[in-house]
Amino acid sequence: MAGRSDFDELWGTSRGRTARPGFEPLAEWIASAAPGDLERRQQAAEALFRNLGITFAVYGEAEAAERIIPFDIIPRIFSAAEWARLSAGLEQRVNAINAFIDDVYGRRQILADGVVPQDIVFGNGQFCIPCAGAKPPHGVYAHICGIDLVRTGPSDFFVLEDNARTPSGVSYMLENREAMLRLCPELFESFINGTTSTALFEAPLQTFTDDADADTLIRFVNGEQVSGLRVRDRNDDGSTADLGDIVYSRPVEVGPKNGNYNSFTGYTTFTAGLSNAPRIVLVGANDGMLHAFDSSSGEELWAYIPSSQLKYLESLSRLSYNAEDRRSFV
Repeated sequence: MAGRSDFDELWGTSRGRTARPGFEPLAEWIASAAPGDLERRQQAAEALFRNLGITFAVYGEAEAAERIIPFDIIPRIFSAAEWARLSAGLEQRVNAINAFIDDVYGRRQILADGVVPQDIVFGNGQFCIPCAGAKPPHGVYAHICGIDLVRTGPSDFFVLEDNARTPSGVSYMLENREAMLRLCPELFESFINGTTSTALFEAPLQTFTDDADADTLIRFVNGEQVSGLRVRDRNDDGSTADLGDIVYSRPVEVGPKNGNYNSFTGYTTFTAGLSNAPRIVLVGANDGMLHAFDSSSGEELWAYIPSSQLKYLESLSRLSYNAEDRRSFV
């Protein structure tokens, strides 16, 4: 790779002037972000990973035994054509890995032909002699592989390493994507729907300017049909749908827990006081609220609107609001 110049996946060679074809939604999304918004979302993702315990161990570094997974609020995006080419190559690579394992534990033709020196295989401490001749179901030895890639140009990709034993990074990638769906749903929608406008959720309140207007908005969000505002969705029986759609939000059940920290002063008393606490389900909806439901009865216990979302709720009442505009606020 000597002599190669740096490659900008978003701007290509335009030096920040024109996004590469297909990357326009990402460029517009970054440009339209309010000051501090991307940093706020980055911090929210890191807090989510920390609270959920999505960490990895750094073996050999006692001062940093557990770290949260690396996360960048600016996503890495592949076009459909790029992914088709990549996926075909990666599938071919994993098939080759399985074929290699099958051979060294079977006929060992690759060793007999001198393609791979025998010492590299037999001298490896991970080579499992008792498995010689064993045949796994369907001939699949490596079921999940984590292939580390680096991009050096518009069509140039190189493999750094193949993780075929315990590719824990695959799970981090899935959680990374889940966090992006939660924190930046409008970016996903802009690519899926082929639109680049996110202005609907970037503008603060424009038409609600006093307490009376705010009260009208709260009534609408609570499920009341208000004259002059958007007609709320209806249930199958014709009644007004009080709960906003749950999109990009994963319900979580919480309740009494014992974290096995009984050696800490006061923790036993703390958990004892919560032993009869109800189990509740928490979930966000596109009505701007975090809802809490009783796990047993399904009764709603309370709903909460984060202050950071108040300025966006006015968009829900607009007459121009439609299904394509739905998103999760929480």
